[in-house]
Amino acid sequence: MNKFNEYFTTPFGTVEVEADEEAILSIQILQSGKTPKEQCNPNLYTNLCIMQLKEYLAGDRRVFSFPYRQMGTDFQNNIWTEIAKIPYGDTISYKELAERTGNPHSIRAVVNAVGANKLLFCIPCHRIIGEDGALTSFAIRPKWKEVLLALEKEPAIYTKYNYSQIQKKRGICHSNRISGRFLYETGDVLFETDPDMILRNAKTYVFSVSFDLTGCSGFALDCTCDAQHQEADPAFNTGAYTADGIATSGDTATEVKITFYNASDSFISKAILIPGANTLYFDINEMKFTQVYKLTVTTTNPLRNFKLLKLNVLDNYFRYKGQEHFYTISGATLSEVDYTLSCKINGAFEMESCILPDTSKSVYNMLMPRRNTVFVVLKNLSTASKLKLYYKTTLHSEYSEDNSVEVHISRSPEYKAYYFNLSATPGCEGRLRQFKLVGNGFGELVIREYSFEEEKKITKNAGKICSCVAQDDEITVKGYINADYAESGGVLSVYATTMKDESDLPDGKERVASVSLRHALQSKTYDNGDGRVEFVIGKIPFKKGPITRLSFQFAAYLTGNGTSVPIGERFYIENYMDFDSNPYEFNLPDYRVRVTEAPFYAKGDACTDDTEAIQKAIDTVWKQGGGTVIIPGTAEEENRQTVYYGKRYRITNLLLRSRVELHFEPGAVLWQSPIYRDYKYVPTYGHDIGIPNINWTHCLHVANLPTLQCANSEYVKITGFGKIRSVDTGAEEGVNMPGYSTGCPDRIHQIPIGFYEVSHVELRDFELVRTNNYHLGLYGCGYIYAANIKMHEVRCVSGDGFGLSKGSHHVALNRNFFQSNDDGVVLSGCYFDPRGLVWWKSRLGKHGGTRHVRIAHSYLNSGGGKALAFITWGTCDPNYEMQEVSDITAYDNYITCTNPVGAWHDNPYGGKQPFDNSETDDYSPVKSVRIFNNIYEGQCTIGPIRATDFLSDCGIYSADNFQNNDFCISMQPNLSNWSYKKNKNKDSVAVHQIDGRICGVMRHFKEGDTSLYQGLHLLAGAHKSTFDIMTGETGAYLFAQNIRTGEMIAERHIISTHSFGSFEIKFTLSEDTDLYIGIRHPADMTSEEDFTALQKANIESVETAN
Repeated sequence: MNKFNEYFTTPFGTVEVEADEEAILSIQILQSGKTPKEQCNPNLYTNLCIMQLKEYLAGDRRVFSFPYRQMGTDFQNNIWTEIAKIPYGDTISYKELAERTGNPHSIRAVVNAVGANKLLFCIPCHRIIGEDGALTSFAIRPKWKEVLLALEKEPAIYTKYNYSQIQKKRGICHSNRISGRFLYETGDVLFETDPDMILRNAKTYVFSVSFDLTGCSGFALDCTCDAQHQEADPAFNTGAYTADGIATSGDTATEVKITFYNASDSFISKAILIPGANTLYFDINEMKFTQVYKLTVTTTNPLRNFKLLKLNVLDNYFRYKGQEHFYTISGATLSEVDYTLSCKINGAFEMESCILPDTSKSVYNMLMPRRNTVFVVLKNLSTASKLKLYYKTTLHSEYSEDNSVEVHISRSPEYKAYYFNLSATPGCEGRLRQFKLVGNGFGELVIREYSFEEEKKITKNAGKICSCVAQDDEITVKGYINADYAESGGVLSVYATTMKDESDLPDGKERVASVSLRHALQSKTYDNGDGRVEFVIGKIPFKKGPITRLSFQFAAYLTGNGTSVPIGERFYIENYMDFDSNPYEFNLPDYRVRVTEAPFYAKGDACTDDTEAIQKAIDTVWKQGGGTVIIPGTAEEENRQTVYYGKRYRITNLLLRSRVELHFEPGAVLWQSPIYRDYKYVPTYGHDIGIPNINWTHCLHVANLPTLQCANSEYVKITGFGKIRSVDTGAEEGVNMPGYSTGCPDRIHQIPIGFYEVSHVELRDFELVRTNNYHLGLYGCGYIYAANIKMHEVRCVSGDGFGLSKGSHHVALNRNFFQSNDDGVVLSGCYFDPRGLVWWKSRLGKHGGTRHVRIAHSYLNSGGGKALAFITWGTCDPNYEMQEVSDITAYDNYITCTNPVGAWHDNPYGGKQPFDNSETDDYSPVKSVRIFNNIYEGQCTIGPIRATDFLSDCGIYSADNFQNNDFCISMQPNLSNWSYKKNKNKDSVAVHQIDGRICGVMRHFKEGDTSLYQGLHLLAGAHKSTFDIMTGETGAYLFAQNIRTGEMIAERHIISTHSFGSFEIKFTLSEDTDLYIGIRHPADMTSEEDFTALQKANIESVETAN
């Protein structure tokens, strides 16, 4: 037999795979000094083996399915067969192996047989250990054995209760390197080498020094690295950010280690340098001394101009020491205590910040009026009852009473949250440059944090909208006008708009109704004498062009004397469920708890970490057999600040459970904590991080746990009119998309909702705001209903909406609103994902294509992305049918973006490097799509994807020839791209081998009709379709049928009982037409032996048709 070979690189070295025409023969790691052959000669089995080995090493595979052949002695083969039975993650001793194989007295011979194993990984000899647990040597080194055993013991899904060691090691918290958009101030030089001194590699330099770091955040390193620049690895050319916020590259890594010593202790700092000049910053949070008497330096490449300087870093969350350096104080004393600022006040006092950078590239960026609030968390142990905040901006350079806001502060031993909302002050414009807090009292104020937030503006309002209902093609709006506005008269107007329009004024909106206030009032009916006057506006058209107005926002104004005043906030048609109900509805037990009550005691005060309290409530309901966990809102709140801003519960990661509903009351907000100390694992910082040897690292939603997480569960709900709010990225500029930021390495990015392998899900009526990530990841989930979810105010790029992947199926998306900058509904086929996932897996061997999805009545604005995004990355799967995206329906939607319907067709994990979405043949199949009766603003295209049975009114059509025409498009034969009708027997249409040929086979005709066909789009003219077929005695029918009208264009009965024959049908089309073309067999009482086998199909245009 012919021999084949192929190589791939692992952390252990280069692996060589050898095979013949039937099986894998050898999987070996090349010994040190041995190089791969210049020419490799791969085949199907080497490709399959290497693909599965990569999956195994990524933690995504436990069992290998490729064939292999053992070529040892009978004794060796017996030993290896027993080793292959050891389960993933288990170990046995050599002694136990000898006993299992019937050789209890031949342990040495057993050991030698283990060492002779040439099929590493699939004959898992790394699972054989010493009787004392020692990792004794085997076919590869013991340290590699340790790595493989550790890999196999990692949990499949990481949750709050089961963190992996990899997850615990991630993030900046295990490094004292400071990175991000901070204000860095360097001071005195602590140490520097002579100008002509070079610190050589492989040597430790010791220096006697004497300096004190009291009052510093840390130290800065300046140096020049003499490492040679290397060509970048294509795997890194992705524009991805590292955890330090620096684009990854292929530069040679230079590691420097700096150690400080005092009389009895030491402190180590490490960093990676790039060739050329470097300036790096380090904190000393964990350093237990401040006086340094000695330092040592080691480096892996030569360094010059080595210098250390004092460092202070302004951090509004007080993560670093030395924060008092950045504030001036009068009438009080300021000191740093346990990562807070303690202000001892003695009468009237002022605390003023330093001048903040005039740039979007800082965490202090407050570009007004969008970002309009200084949010402060403090503890008041003084007699002060008020605090006033004054501010300066780039447009207002002096403090003034007009540009100040005063809040009442309560005396309490607990921290409280306060909002200094500047939106109503005349100077709320430009960038914030400086602020000061002014008060009067005696005692202590302890400030824990402050941040610059975008909050609801303080504006005039003429009343409130109480209801908006659609019925009989008309919309009726009811509300009330406050008495002081009602008396002045004017015109009531209702405007239709979308989330894209952020203006508070009626300009640019579509006016859909306008009546005088006098005619709209209902007989001047007053509500219990409180001065409110009710009104009704009806006969508003329910439809706009081809769609209903279910996907619109509405705004109402009272206009008079040349000014327009809003009536309440924007509103929506509220009875949306009357137009599209939940097809997967389920009920849960009637057991309810409130998270603010005993024994949970969540506070919802915007500054306490309520994660444990809410998780305890979820677990309690779960253990009771199911029910509802209620997140109380503002209905019973007396605090005016809480009523206005919402009852905010700070959380990090909640794990939802089976048969549990998380229900928001109006005004409830789950707010992602910005404080790393709140996280029970070490979070990764940054928008994206570089991952070595991964072609497309885009992983902002991969590296941290979701805010709301659920895995391997069923019957789960998130409902109610509350919000899930993420940590703001803190910038509004920089990527030519107003409101979005990508350079945010100092923020913890996490997806708000991440579900993995959850069945029966209801998501309804809540909002996702300020998302710094994808919005919803629904991976491997089924029977999902998501309705009336509002996703907006996105503050980071890559803000995908509904992510449907890893085989999610039976999904109904009803009347949702998505205003973002990236893909709206992701319809994905993706086989293998190597990015180090922490909350889902690739589900190898299971169906990975999204299917059975309905999108209706929704507003989708994806900015520069694709609103309906077909992501066809399943080409690593040996069976393309398992990655097929199919049965997708979209109607009555308002879709606006670069590509209202679009595709990311090129699989980054199986083709060209670096990934640029340019390959035109590296996509998995798309089939059975219906997109009609929507508003499209943008260009609809799915690029090179040759979909079948794709009907739309947006200019996208099916392929014009058969796809997978011989059922062999991938390694394993399959029915991808083919539509079929099975009868009662599930095997009535399948792929089989007939006379040595791979065929699509129909049979079991006694059980009912069968058919096998593709939906194609053909231009007007004459066409001929040819089929290679073998039939039974009753034959079969070739047909061409108009999909839209059902008209049979052509049909022919054929019989070919003993061999494959070539048959054709010809037809002429008077216009471009969508057709089903294929073969069918009606039900009959023929023998069980009857069948129809289709080996190949083609179609071509001809000049005439007979």
